[in-house]
Amino acid sequence: MASTPLDPMDVKILRFLSEDARMPYSHIARSLNISDVAVKKRVEKLIQRGVIKGFRVAIDFRKIGYKYVVFFEIKPDPSYANDVFAKISRLPNVLETYMLVGDYPIMAKAILATTEDIRNLSTVIGRMDGVLDMKTSIALDYAEKPVDISQKISQRSLGGA
Repeated sequence: MASTPLDPMDVKILRFLSEDARMPYSHIARSLNISDVAVKKRVEKLIQRGVIKGFRVAIDFRKIGYKYVVFFEIKPDPSYANDVFAKISRLPNVLETYMLVGDYPIMAKAILATTEDIRNLSTVIGRMDGVLDMKTSIALDYAEKPVDISQKISQRSLGGA
């Protein structure tokens, strides 16, 4: 699907939703001086266009027992790269998987509760058909923040808003 720039009003709506995806449309409408129905229709259109892929809950995994954020850099045999990528993406506790350019073209981010869990997941990945090598890094700490589209994304690509 071809990308088209966003209308300035859509950008404003996305800013509100990126701040709090549960924000009532009535609040957004009041802030933007438009109707609730207009906000609802615009959000529905953004969903249909694939701009909004979903609404998610931000979870502090540390508070529910996942002490470790672990990054796996995987070097597959090139003929197995897509298959390895797909298999890793489906593994439990793997939150994100990326196909990269470089010596280790697959990176996966996982959350795990114990060092034994880290060892077990490392073993599962390392034994996959087509995996030639792997590096594992454990985050000592991390900070997350919501994406602020007003500063993190080129204004031109948003339609000049």
